[in-house]
Amino acid sequence: MSEISRQAINIGGAGWKHAEDDAISYIENGVYSCYVNRGGHSVDVIVATRLGRKYLKTRADGERPDNLLALPECP
Repeated sequence: MSEISRQAINIGGAGWKHAEDDAISYIENGVYSCYVNRGGHSVDVIVATRLGRKYLKTRADGERPDNLLALPECP
């Protein structure tokens, strides 16, 4: 399975959730910033583009798999 096909659909936390397209817009426009807290450290969620499509990923921190993809889907 390619990385691009394993993209996030929603991003959220305790009591909130945004669709991926909304989260991309919020991050790009500075409305919100997002992060993943795993293993005792925080990693920023950023917007990337691949094959002409924007998607969310975490800033490179050397962890495999990507911290964002390792999380369960938001309910």
